[in-house]
Amino acid sequence: MTDIIITIAARSALRQAITSHPRWSDFKRSHAKLISQYGKSDFILACQTLNIDIQAVIAASNSKETAVKDRSKDRAEVSALRGRFDVIASRLDTTSRDKASAIFESIQKYGGGMATEAQFAAIAKIVAVGEALPPVGATATATASPVIPVAAPVATAPANPAASNALYDIMRDAVRADLAPMVQDLVTRALDGVQTVKIELTRQGETAGTAEGHQHPLFATLCRVLAARQANGYPVNVWLSGPTGSGKTFSVRQFAKAAGLEFGLHGTCRDEHQLLGYVSPTTGVYQTTAFRERWEHGGVILLDEMDSYDAGATLALNGIADGFINFPDRMVVRHQDCYIIAAGNTWGEGPNSQFVGRAKLDQAYLSRYPVKLAWTYDVALEIAISGNADWARRVQAARVRKDAAGVKHLIDPRHTMAGAALIAQGFTHDEAASITYLAGLSADQVKIVEGRSI
Repeated sequence: MTDIIITIAARSALRQAITSHPRWSDFKRSHAKLISQYGKSDFILACQTLNIDIQAVIAASNSKETAVKDRSKDRAEVSALRGRFDVIASRLDTTSRDKASAIFESIQKYGGGMATEAQFAAIAKIVAVGEALPPVGATATATASPVIPVAAPVATAPANPAASNALYDIMRDAVRADLAPMVQDLVTRALDGVQTVKIELTRQGETAGTAEGHQHPLFATLCRVLAARQANGYPVNVWLSGPTGSGKTFSVRQFAKAAGLEFGLHGTCRDEHQLLGYVSPTTGVYQTTAFRERWEHGGVILLDEMDSYDAGATLALNGIADGFINFPDRMVVRHQDCYIIAAGNTWGEGPNSQFVGRAKLDQAYLSRYPVKLAWTYDVALEIAISGNADWARRVQAARVRKDAAGVKHLIDPRHTMAGAALIAQGFTHDEAASITYLAGLSADQVKIVEGRSI
């Protein structure tokens, strides 16, 4: 069968025939390769094993391909699409960019500038992904230096921006410990080319503190929100919702550091004692918590993973809207400089397709957080510190396709950082993809996420 010619159309037909075969699952387990990576010999082996007439499938596909060569998209439509593509081409990963360019070349060479519906749709899909990505070199932060009044004492000095950002922490944790020096140098050099922002926090006309360096696009908004005071004199309570690795915890810490405020953190809590503390039955001495300290003495308290708290824990916090809480030892009034932020992967309305273990919280409790910020990924920084911009854009494009199609799968910056490290060690882009953001997906899901035929 060495004389068999497998065209693009034949590949698609063979993949369909193989994956729809009753014994496909058994063959897939014994043949450790994604069908999207099959070469000629793989197709021949699969067809021989599954008793599929490979020549009949190829002949049928060639006949079908000839029948559908209806070039219904005229030159004006193709030219307009080409213009859109040229604008966003630099944002795309190499695979997507080369695929679109090859189709354009085929349109020009064989169709005289006119395209089939399938050709036009394939390029339009790639262009749509590119248009959803940030321009190359775009900064995800504001360029101004807003002055934000915040009730806070003098801040500590800002940390080195090249060593204190959420994605840097993710990248550092994503690779082996012996690569840490290389990663730190990579991040430092990458951030040299990323535009930064300086946010100044003032109190009564005097500088309280600053946050300098690359910040999340919503960091300035968070600072402005926390500067607001309600009629009762307290800061507003804020809920941050975003996927894992989007920098929620880091940004709240940055605010506390810049404002010179003490920072406290609680993770998932199962009962009220984890938040309110308790009086020891043996000594009669009250055992405090991070929440109690910040509530009574001021500072920033982050209630992390709030959408995984049990009802018993959240009920204990209903008093955050009233300004006083009955702790086990006594009632305590909220400090005027107590900032309360909840963070989760959802809005507390229950599980979704990606975060199936999240809790549905009581509506009365959720009303205690009147300000809600959707904390998305900082894609500009993700590209800058990955060390491999082309790979980062491939991951981001896959994320856009996945979200648009509603595929229940998480693709986060950890995949970007880990994959870049693998490529630096000699893995191909496809190999890195197969064991990072594509791992666990079915063949059909890989087709959707990668934007190509099975």
